[in-house]
Amino acid sequence: MPEDYEWRVTADNPPRDAGQREVAKKSREDPCAVQEKQIQERKAWLAKRARDQATRGVPDPYTGVPNLTGIHCEQHPEDAQCRLGPPPASFEPDELSIDAMKTPEDRDPYVIGLKRELERCRRKFSN
Repeated sequence: MPEDYEWRVTADNPPRDAGQREVAKKSREDPCAVQEKQIQERKAWLAKRARDQATRGVPDPYTGVPNLTGIHCEQHPEDAQCRLGPPPASFEPDELSIDAMKTPEDRDPYVIGLKRELERCRRKFSN
């Protein structure tokens, strides 16, 4: 097949495989990729806030060390990570297990909520 084959494909000249490669590619895509991306974005955002916090120490109102995540959200109210709404109010025991909380970011209530959504998505598409 010539190298410029894909370039020559038009509506009047369909691909020789009748578009089967594109259909196969779409069927292999993860239907829950959006939820996974949201989790990774939240964890990366939290990791950056944690690095900033580490320079100041553990948040403690008695010693005057502020919570830099809260300060960041006050200064940047338009930040998508600051506009997530209320965090989940309750948790299942397996969500709070040592296995579920491998990193400090895994302890974030929003990450736990996003993991719930991902699990629901996976169950939905596994049937």
